[in-house]
Amino acid sequence: MATNGLRYRYTDDGITVSKPYKFSLDFPKAKYARRSGDYIIVYNSFNHPIKVDSHGIKHW
Repeated sequence: MATNGLRYRYTDDGITVSKPYKFSLDFPKAKYARRSGDYIIVYNSFNHPIKVDSHGIKHW
């Protein structure tokens, strides 16, 4: 499984997706996240998936 350095963690307000020393993206009020291949998929409060790739680009 390729992790490419992407990490996610649950915070009090939502979910944070980060890559060490590169970027950190906050998703307030997000429900949950999961790893899928080279992406991390975050589900927002409306249960819509948002893919985050290894460059920090959001794919709606």
